[in-house]
Amino acid sequence: MSTEVQRAMPEFPSLLAMLDRSPLTGAEEGVLYLLSLVVVVSLALGGLLVHGLMLHRVIKAPQLWFRGVSTLNWRPWSLRDCGLLVVALVVFMFLVSAFNLLVSALTGSAPLDQALGASVLIMLGTYGGAAVFILLLQRKNGVSWQAAFDTSSLGFLQKVTLGGAFYVASMPVIMLSSAISIKLLTLFQIPIQQQEVFDLFQTSNSPIYIFLLAFSAVIMAPVVEELAFRGLFLPVLAKRIGPVKSLLVVSVVFSLIHLHPAGFLPLFVLALYMGLAYLLTQSIVTPIVIHMLFNGINLGLFLGVSG
Repeated sequence: MSTEVQRAMPEFPSLLAMLDRSPLTGAEEGVLYLLSLVVVVSLALGGLLVHGLMLHRVIKAPQLWFRGVSTLNWRPWSLRDCGLLVVALVVFMFLVSAFNLLVSALTGSAPLDQALGASVLIMLGTYGGAAVFILLLQRKNGVSWQAAFDTSSLGFLQKVTLGGAFYVASMPVIMLSSAISIKLLTLFQIPIQQQEVFDLFQTSNSPIYIFLLAFSAVIMAPVVEELAFRGLFLPVLAKRIGPVKSLLVVSVVFSLIHLHPAGFLPLFVLALYMGLAYLLTQSIVTPIVIHMLFNGINLGLFLGVSG
């Protein structure tokens, strides 16, 4: 696999790309390629099977969709809440950045004295501040967690299992969209660049920074982004333009904020599946699990590729 393709989609590295960097040769490499192919094909077939089971379930019980749509209308959020959250995110990012620069100016060194450290601080500060602000919005509206984000009657383990099922279902479509994205970028001669967060991992030799980055990417980002996009923005838009259009709009915005042309189409597909999962289960836990699996598995594969 070419270096260009490996850099094009760092969030979707393949096992075959990992083998391209391995020291194995000959028969051993051939066996590993075969095993990798089996894994990829199994994942694709598993995704198709899960699609079939989900479609059968929705056809058999169409009230799942209508119940999900009704649940969105019951959510307590307003357009003002969404606007406040966006403003809060910008303010948190500015304050954390300003703090880092101020301490640097006063002491001659930033609290985290590397550019990587500053990036980690901004990520953790922004996500942490956003999480606290969302909880404050919930309290302001005088509603419980269940009323705000999770009216499902399913048990926690069922929600986690469904999140895994939706993740498996999304992978064949995401793989296809990744390939299409690379072809389109190549066709229009758009530069293919690695996503910034992966650059941070590659430039770090500090176990602490790597841990904090991984914690931010695998835990904080999925929780906060799902609370914001599927938990707040989706219900607010659904009340105004309907569930289908709101799913599309929220998914487009979700893809755009990642500022990565090569990842736009695959992230759009991922966002659609997370939105559908939220609609069909009425629980924010399910899309959070999907998001965590996506980020965690891709990060693990990327670190494996990078050695």
